[in-house]
Amino acid sequence: MVVRIMIVVLLLVSPQVVAAGGWSAWLLVGLAGQVVFLVSMLAFRGRWRTARPASASV
Repeated sequence: MVVRIMIVVLLLVSPQVVAAGGWSAWLLVGLAGQVVFLVSMLAFRGRWRTARPASASV
């Protein structure tokens, strides 16, 4: 559901950003979004960051 909400927000916001600042402004917004996404990947844990089990010493 979050993805669908973001798509609707982008459909409403992107024409206004392009009209105000041109396509270069929209590309900068897209780049900033990618940076935020990459940084947030470090904060959230998922299957891509599973902890390795500690090896048992006998």
